[in-house]
Amino acid sequence: MAEIKIEKKKPIWPWIILAIVLVAIIYFIYAYGDNDDYSDDANTDDVENIDSISDSDSTSWDTNTTAYDDSYATRDLTEVMRDSSRIGTDSTFTNRALYNLAERTLNIAKNHNIGSSSAVNDLEQYTMKNGNSGTQTAQHSKASNSSQKFKTVSNNIVKVIESLEANHVTRMQQKMEALKSSASHINGGTDLSKQQNALQTFFRKAHELLNNLNS
Repeated sequence: MAEIKIEKKKPIWPWIILAIVLVAIIYFIYAYGDNDDYSDDANTDDVENIDSISDSDSTSWDTNTTAYDDSYATRDLTEVMRDSSRIGTDSTFTNRALYNLAERTLNIAKNHNIGSSSAVNDLEQYTMKNGNSGTQTAQHSKASNSSQKFKTVSNNIVKVIESLEANHVTRMQQKMEALKSSASHINGGTDLSKQQNALQTFFRKAHELLNNLNS
């Protein structure tokens, strides 16, 4: 009898895998090919958006040059009030407390569009000379901590706060008079260490009135 040869069927799964691979390649070519064009457009839009944001920020900054950030001065002055027992006895602390009060008074005055005056100008000169990026030289500290210097700066602070009070919707005349009275008790010819109670009263009343006027 003749021998019948039976051919084994070749497995079909390699062809299936090859077909899947080809389909995947074609898909990725088309998908990423289209996305490249879209990505370019998207990137262009992003660049335009960034430019527009930068322009708007610049415009916003330019139109808000009269707005002064009062958070730092407020925080520093609040810390001073928490440790007010050092006012008058610690010369560096007292000097820094006066600077913080002057700075906050100026910031609030400018944010409320208080016009220029001799008191405002004097306080600006004082803060510029004594600020020094949050620190003070020994010379500035000594000069600014003298009784007469303290008296001059405190009087200017009272005048600026008085202008604020006059322009405020809710008048606070009694508190304003109390502040003026406390400032009048500061003696420019007496050492600050001997006027601790008067200094503490002045800071407390000024701090309270500024908070009310800024609300």
